[in-house]
Amino acid sequence: MKYGLVLILILGAFSLGYWTGTNQAASDIDSNTKQDKPNALTQQDVEAPSVSPQTRKNEHYDADGLQPVKPLSNNGSDMFAESEYSNPDSTSTTRTNSPQEATTKPTPITTDSLARRELKEWQERYSEDLKARMQDVLGEASDFMFDKVSSESPLLTKPTAETPLETDIAWRYQAEQIVTDFINTNINDPATEILQVMCIQKMCEATLTGPAQQSAIELHIEFMKQKPFDLNNSSPIFFVKEDDSYWLYLILTFN
Repeated sequence: MKYGLVLILILGAFSLGYWTGTNQAASDIDSNTKQDKPNALTQQDVEAPSVSPQTRKNEHYDADGLQPVKPLSNNGSDMFAESEYSNPDSTSTTRTNSPQEATTKPTPITTDSLARRELKEWQERYSEDLKARMQDVLGEASDFMFDKVSSESPLLTKPTAETPLETDIAWRYQAEQIVTDFINTNINDPATEILQVMCIQKMCEATLTGPAQQSAIELHIEFMKQKPFDLNNSSPIFFVKEDDSYWLYLILTFN
């Protein structure tokens, strides 16, 4: 009986000590937790960015609350804007053509350049044609007279294409008609023969032949007196044959 009582007292003391130690450990753990919690909040407040209410309204933050993230809409323009926002160093580039890709546009052919080209080609043909015509009329004297005409005629020495081609084509047709009619009206020798009347770029050539040189001189005077079709100047080159007939090369320039 005595021993049973002692055993009960020992077990009671052991249970009381175990219960007291357990409560003390739990109390210590809870106390440590409460002491660490203010430090964690203080550290978070230090690291978190300061955001105004207006900023919080327009921007969202990531899970850590450190980087602002711009909200995306469903349209493509906002997606492009997000790409630029997330990469501020990105810059737009404009593609330029390399010298190899660049194409050289051909220089357009203007009316004036066509007139100059036509006059140059005409001058080459005209020189050969004039020499051939002079050989038919003047025979052996044609070489001498051709050299004289070539050095004095502006059609062979210094032709200039100052009138656009389409304008000159209309003008030359009208000028040839007027010069021909003027010769037929003002020549006083019915035996006079008009060999050719040709006009280009405000100039005309009229070649005539006839038995009376005086009649040709009077024709030249009438040209200078009446100045048909806004005539500027008349320059005659004569060749008198052995039978006193003449060959006349008349250069007419117009304004």
